[in-house]
Amino acid sequence: MKQLSEKDLKSVITPRPTISHKGNFGRTVLIGGNAQYGGAIIMAAQACVASGAGLTTVITDSLNRSALHARLPEAMLIDWTETSSVIEAIQSADVLLIGPGLGLNKTALQQVKQVLAHQTEQQWLVIDGSAITLFAQEKLSLPFPEKTVFTPHQMECQRLSGLLIANQTTEHNQQAQQTIGATIVLKSHRTQIYTTTEI
Repeated sequence: MKQLSEKDLKSVITPRPTISHKGNFGRTVLIGGNAQYGGAIIMAAQACVASGAGLTTVITDSLNRSALHARLPEAMLIDWTETSSVIEAIQSADVLLIGPGLGLNKTALQQVKQVLAHQTEQQWLVIDGSAITLFAQEKLSLPFPEKTVFTPHQMECQRLSGLLIANQTTEHNQQAQQTIGATIVLKSHRTQIYTTTEI
């Protein structure tokens, strides 16, 4: 296992060109936040903007519109019942995130299936929170595992991999990652990244 250092971070986080604009720094689309858990997708959108995403679009329950724009007026919002607009936004993204505050109902499952159906091999897909549970429960497939990142906590990892929390050792987690094919960012008292990609 390799511990990430300041040197690793500096190789990724570099100064931006002086002459640039938001369109130079990618399009991120985040999907989540049902009527009960809207705060989760709003916090994810804030983190996205703070980390430097150029254009950020949130696909969510329309009840979250006022709260999102009060906290993050630069974010765009699409009501997730507007299917054609949702698909258009998904197809325009460089990075997709689905899961924070998504919930586990029929609408949530529809959103997960929609993302998996429209992801292209140029796009990165991050699957978080309840989207991990839905993915595991429904035994869904990844179109591009090498461009997908799961971000489970230990119970979500158990659902995803079948590994009981007590058996989530470094060796077992790496084997599970190889079976799944996607990168796994496992969150517990420390964060561990399991990937076949060179870090």
